Amino acid sequence: MIDLNVIRNINEGNIRCLSIDPGSNNMGYAIVELNVKTWTVSILRCETVKAKDIVGELSELNEILGERFVRNIAYKEFIKNLLLKWHIDFVVCEAAYAGAFIKAYQSLTEHVTLLKAAVYLYDRRMTFLMVEPSVVKKAMGVKGNSGDKNLMTKALSERNNIVICDTIVITQLDEHAVDAACIGLTTLDKIRDNMRASMKE
Repeated sequence: MIDLNVIRNINEGNIRCLSIDPGSNNMGYAIVELNVKTWTVSILRCETVKAKDIVGELSELNEILGERFVRNIAYKEFIKNLLLKWHIDFVVCEAAYAGAFIKAYQSLTEHVTLLKAAVYLYDRRMTFLMVEPSVVKKAMGVKGNSGDKNLMTKALSERNNIVICDTIVITQLDEHAVDAACIGLTTLDKIRDNMRASMKE
């Protein structure tokens, strides 16, 4: 359950979230917005950011801090800049799943910790939500245990009750960007349903 009291922009007629599909090499993100007057959900931005493209001069620290940590620091700075540019109200991120891949789980956990740090430094009272992958899949009409990434792209393409920025072509997005968009849509759908329900009470 999301505490709407912590979403500061609600009185201005919209709620904007930054949704993230975490990854230490490839991180998907989307800026998704709910207009609380029209109930319209819009995807304003959606892409995948590769660590190698944003590390820059930080790579000089690889031998000292380790490549993975440096990549996460670069992502931390990237997220901080996104928060500043887009005036985000809250962040939602896919939860890491351990399964049989413990090393991958450890890497994702470290990555998400740095993302949380970025949000904390921007606004320590900002909500940072975690959502299970299976929950997002089911909300998009895909089986929770499905490993077919194409099904998520298909599900996103077939949604006809959202507004998508002209610069975004769903079929050209990779799995990380698609997952990020779906995470944001799923979360804002729930917020919209909760708000509508409370208005009827």
